[in-house]
Amino acid sequence: VKLTQHIAAAPLCSPSRAAFMTGRYAIRSGMVSTGRVQVLLFLGGSGGLPPSETTFAKRLQQQGYTTGLIGKWHLGLNCEHRGDHCH
Repeated sequence: VKLTQHIAAAPLCSPSRAAFMTGRYAIRSGMVSTGRVQVLLFLGGSGGLPPSETTFAKRLQQQGYTTGLIGKWHLGLNCEHRGDHCH
């Protein structure tokens, strides 16, 4: 995927990633800033996106593409098992 025209949906990484992966504003995915980065990172690390969330990766998989995660995630660990990449 090559992005040629895009913007960051939020000033911090977790809400911006959530917006990219879901196609929704960060506040609608539960990844919002309270003005304290520590709270944001805690919420993103322990909760994050629900496993039922439809993401860009899931849409690609439905079309037959193989997806993978390289780099930072910071969108939570809500999957059944730590090694399960449910998003």
